[in-house]
Amino acid sequence: MRKILGTLALCLATSLPAKATTFNVVGTEVPPLMYSVDDKAKGFYVDLLEAMVSNLDDTEVKISFYPAKRMFQEIAKTEKTFSLGITRNEKREELYKWVGPIYPRIFALFKNKDRSDIQVDSLADIRSYRIGVGRGYAAVNDLLKAGVPQKNIHEATDDTLNIKKLFRNRVDFVVMNDIMLAALLKKEGKNWGDVEKALILNDQYEFWYAFNKNTDDQTIAKFQRALDQLKTDGRYDQIVKKYF
Repeated sequence: MRKILGTLALCLATSLPAKATTFNVVGTEVPPLMYSVDDKAKGFYVDLLEAMVSNLDDTEVKISFYPAKRMFQEIAKTEKTFSLGITRNEKREELYKWVGPIYPRIFALFKNKDRSDIQVDSLADIRSYRIGVGRGYAAVNDLLKAGVPQKNIHEATDDTLNIKKLFRNRVDFVVMNDIMLAALLKKEGKNWGDVEKALILNDQYEFWYAFNKNTDDQTIAKFQRALDQLKTDGRYDQIVKKYF
């Protein structure tokens, strides 16, 4: 289901020049990185983008949330469209144009701390276990590369479902980063002490904004300069500290 959110407050038409360009920004609900509350876009990626757009006097954005598969379809087929943060990797490199990096990507395998029957020392040990992961996530490819058979990869459209399955012993591990997991545990009435980080799955990539491949290079450079300015003037660090 598509959820369309209003343009960021700082980008309302009354404050924009007549020839302002509107970009459609797409994401999938992954709190606290990107999510919606009362039809307002929230999260780390959103706050960072809002600060970037504040450096641009000819740009507005409209944010929509989709399931991950539909999100990628929208980026690919629609000009003047880009994503909130996604993993930049070899498989996606030539599919989009990129602005970033936004933040390091470290995905790990977590288990229910009560599952003393699960003992793994390397990625080779996880192949026989059931592993929950978000549908369409780059982590699916990481699992396949690690030799996990497709039948043991349990993809869910909502990461909350994987948390529920973890504590009901319907999956043995979930794949997430720390910030995502902490938010979801809180939502489910759990805490960090209820899980155990078993192994790092992949820490070699970063999150970037991914633009439709037909986006002109001047636009990419403009957004890149806006992000670089935040990193130079200290606002990037302030936003990071709010979430991490």
